[in-house]
Amino acid sequence: MSFVKLAVPVTLVLATIAGVAHANTRAELEARTRKYVWASESRPKGLCVCQDGSGSHGAAGYLLRQDGSNKVMVRCLVSNYFSDGQNGGSYACPTFVPLAQ
Repeated sequence: MSFVKLAVPVTLVLATIAGVAHANTRAELEARTRKYVWASESRPKGLCVCQDGSGSHGAAGYLLRQDGSNKVMVRCLVSNYFSDGQNGGSYACPTFVPLAQ
């Protein structure tokens, strides 16, 4: 009986949060992501670690917002460097863990 008493309020809270989350417009979500991610390489913000199992797995990068047709996409942009330290390109890692500031 105590499980039912706990499950009902938790379900109501989750439903309320989901309803509020879906009420946001794309512009509102993009504005919120600007605090943590960047849309161009000139202003990097949050850090992340790639976790996709590729050759970049475990590499640090910057959180990057990419344009999606109907979604606000966030990736972890991992830079690859040459032996002289120059940037040799980058990889937009789709599976990552953000690092806390």
